[in-house]
Amino acid sequence: MKSKINIIESDDAVSEVVGYTLILGIVIISVGLMTVSSFPILSDLKDSVYMETSLEALSMLDGKISMVASGTTLSQPSRFELNGGKMVVSNDTDNRVTITVNSSSELPKEIFNESLGKLEYIVGDQKIGFENGGIFRKFPEGNTVMISPPEFHFNEGTLTFPIIGINGNDSISGKGVITINAISNDSISNKNPVIIYPNVSNNLSNPIFGKQKVEIRIKSEYYKSWKQYIEERTEAVNITAYDSTQEVVVLIDTNSTNIYYLHIVEHEVNILFQ
Repeated sequence: MKSKINIIESDDAVSEVVGYTLILGIVIISVGLMTVSSFPILSDLKDSVYMETSLEALSMLDGKISMVASGTTLSQPSRFELNGGKMVVSNDTDNRVTITVNSSSELPKEIFNESLGKLEYIVGDQKIGFENGGIFRKFPEGNTVMISPPEFHFNEGTLTFPIIGINGNDSISGKGVITINAISNDSISNKNPVIIYPNVSNNLSNPIFGKQKVEIRIKSEYYKSWKQYIEERTEAVNITAYDSTQEVVVLIDTNSTNIYYLHIVEHEVNILFQ
């Protein structure tokens, strides 16, 4: 029979204790590594889920803004769940439309050059933007897709291009439900939609004759989606995208045998958050 001293000094159970300690340490380290490595994936997944759940509400908002721009109604409220994201509206932005008319008898004349303004919902490095009546989505890697088409229609020799300018300068973030009010600028400034082309006072007829060229330049971070839409869903044929400036250029040339009717009108919509 072993003495008490021998039992205390014995190493018989040390290997078992050390084994459990090593296993516990390995488990803790493994769980820690898995948590650290999977956190960005889980975060991106969460952002994507928020984006997907917000798309329906943003599509409804898109429709309401278009109703206000077209004059169907003077104002339209829309409720929106932020889901931890950020909603931004801004007037002075890099996205803009420039329109130039080049006549054979005159120097090129710029008839429009203004910012479209932006309304964007941002979660992490993903965003959904409203631009000229269309909804566009931008992913973390920089790719963009069109969710709903913008206002640009060119079919059967007729171009209809309502330019919808967004007015506002505000942002709101966090969680909870906000109200986004789209209000016609007509009801605030008594400014009616402006007919950009044809300009009757300058005797620019419609359809356009006299070998004129109309260049429409759209600058946007969603320019690739703009180009794809114009190529696939309109009859415009002379379309060029410039990666360096993020622009798509549409050239309508009346030197061809076609007769083109052009109708370009500017609308303004004010956006307020509550």
